[in-house]
Amino acid sequence: CNKAFDAMDVLHVASRDNRFDPMKWRNEFLSTEEQVDNKSSGACPRQAVTIPGTAAPQKAQVYCIEASPKTFKHLEKTKAKVGYLDDELDLTNLAVALDPGTAPVFLGDPIGVSQNGLIHWKRICTKFPDSCTN
Repeated sequence: CNKAFDAMDVLHVASRDNRFDPMKWRNEFLSTEEQVDNKSSGACPRQAVTIPGTAAPQKAQVYCIEASPKTFKHLEKTKAKVGYLDDELDLTNLAVALDPGTAPVFLGDPIGVSQNGLIHWKRICTKFPDSCTN
């Protein structure tokens, strides 16, 4: 899920509903006093998608799985601020590993950090176990 930018694009297009505004989401997600990973925030410039005026809105739901507890909490906060419901944007805090309870999650990464998965977390949690959770 990461920052949910792609999820917002999909929700906007699939629902044909301008209430799901990707730029509004992006601005709200990035407006925080906490550290947000901005290396990838502008790496792929986002272009506005216009929905034809004749397209009737329809119900759509996007599921997002986010392993980082810090990012997940911020996604939930952003979702509440923009007023989206669970049956529109369904967020889940989950890390998947081969064996249950064996996926350490590093809690020190910035919000929305990308390209840091279980292998990275396993290495860093070996060095800093007090900064991790399972």
